[in-house]
Amino acid sequence: MPAEAPSNIIPSVKKLKDPLTNLQTACEFTARLSFDANKLKIAHRVDDLSDNPPTEAYTPSTFEVLSNFPPMIRILGVNVPRDGYSHPVIFKFWHEDAVEGDSDAVESDPVVAVFDEEPPPVPTLVSATVVRNRSGVVPDQVEVAWTSPHDVSITLLDDQGKKRVVGSGAEADSSLLIENCSRFGTQDGQSHAFRFGVQAVNRSASSAIVYANPVNLTTTDNAAVVQTPDDIAGTAQYLSYAQFSTWLATQFPTLDTGIAVSVLASALDKIKDIVAKGGSVMLSDVGMFKAQWTPERTAFRNGQYVTIPPVRNAEFTLSLGFQKGTKLGQVMTDTEAALV
Repeated sequence: MPAEAPSNIIPSVKKLKDPLTNLQTACEFTARLSFDANKLKIAHRVDDLSDNPPTEAYTPSTFEVLSNFPPMIRILGVNVPRDGYSHPVIFKFWHEDAVEGDSDAVESDPVVAVFDEEPPPVPTLVSATVVRNRSGVVPDQVEVAWTSPHDVSITLLDDQGKKRVVGSGAEADSSLLIENCSRFGTQDGQSHAFRFGVQAVNRSASSAIVYANPVNLTTTDNAAVVQTPDDIAGTAQYLSYAQFSTWLATQFPTLDTGIAVSVLASALDKIKDIVAKGGSVMLSDVGMFKAQWTPERTAFRNGQYVTIPPVRNAEFTLSLGFQKGTKLGQVMTDTEAALV
C-alpha cells in the first residue's frame, strides 16, 4: 500500500527585507502541512498555471523544518524573477517511500510572489535653470535637466525646508519645464532660494535624490494681508477676548468690571460644557452650538483594515439673521431676515 500523502497544506510567501535599508532581499516561502519529514519531497513551478503539467515543468525544492507543532517548513530553492511583477508559484508535495511506494502528489493552491527590483542608479548631471522669474500674475518657469536611463521623479525643496514632488519624467526624457514653483515657501513677494532634485524610480524602488544648485525665485505676496472694503471704510474691528471683555464691562457701568467679565466667562463655559456632553445651545438671532458625532467607519492603514470609532465634534451654525445681516452689513434678527 503506497505511503499516505501530505495533507492540510497551506503555503505562504513573504518579503524578506534589510532592516537598515528596508529593501527586499528575498522571497521566503513557508507551508503548514501534515507530513513525514523523513519522506517529504517538494517541487515547484513558477508562472505556470496550466492544468496537468508534465513532470519536467517542476523544479525540485528542499526544505527545513521550522516547527513540529504546529508543523511548519521553510521551502528553499525557489527562484522568483527580480522584476517587481507578481509571479504565481505552485508547489507539489509527496512522500517518497522505497518500500511501500510513493504517495500521490498533492498540489498546493498558488501563492503570489513579488521580488522588488533593485533601486536604480542615481541620476547624473542634474541642473536647474530659471527660464522665467515670476512677474505679477505671470508664473515662473524652471527647466530641470538630468541624465538617467530610468523614469525619474522631480522634487522641490523650498526655502522653508518643505519637500514636495513637482514633476516626473519618462526614461526617454532628459529635461522638464516646471511652472509656478514660487507659490511654495515664504510668500512675501521677495526672492528666495529653491532647490530641485531628481531621483530615478522603477516599479519597486527609487534612488537617492540628487539636488541641483539652488535657484532664486520671486515668490507671490499672497501671505500679505489684503485690506477688505470694511478695512478701507474703517468699520472692521478685530477684538481679542480681553478687548471684548473690556467692552462688555463698559455696557454695564453700574456693575463691577470683574462681575461682567465673570458672567461672560461662565456663559461661555456653560456652552462648552453642554456641547462637550453631546448637547446643544440655541441662541436666538445668533445661532446654534451643538455636538455632532461622526459615524464609525473602516479605513485601510498600514496594510490592514482598522475600525475608526465614532468621534464627537463641536459645530456652530449661524442663524438666518446672523447670516443675512452679515451679508448686508447690519445687525438683523431672524424674524427680520425672514422678511428680506
